[in-house]
Amino acid sequence: MRRLVLPPLIALTALATDAPTAALAAAPAAAAPRPRTIVVAADGSGDHTNVQDAVNAVPSGNTRQVMILVRKGTYKQQVVIPADKPHITLAGDTRDPREVVLT
Repeated sequence: MRRLVLPPLIALTALATDAPTAALAAAPAAAAPRPRTIVVAADGSGDHTNVQDAVNAVPSGNTRQVMILVRKGTYKQQVVIPADKPHITLAGDTRDPREVVLT
């Protein structure tokens, strides 16, 4: 068996700066924004009754992640996601993909 030999610890010298380190330590870390969720339900219990209306509700040039959650059902429609609406995720609300159908 071969032994791993680690190099000796190298001491680093910190340079003084004009910025106080206490102020930097006290600043809270920026929290990652939660993705916006839009719910689509054919029975009217969501934010929209069809997927295209949910896509249309996303602003052009959006910079946040948007989750379009599609509830159980069959949605017979054409869905167009324009190139100027990035960061959109379509996801079914059930574990079984056969229960959420876009056709």
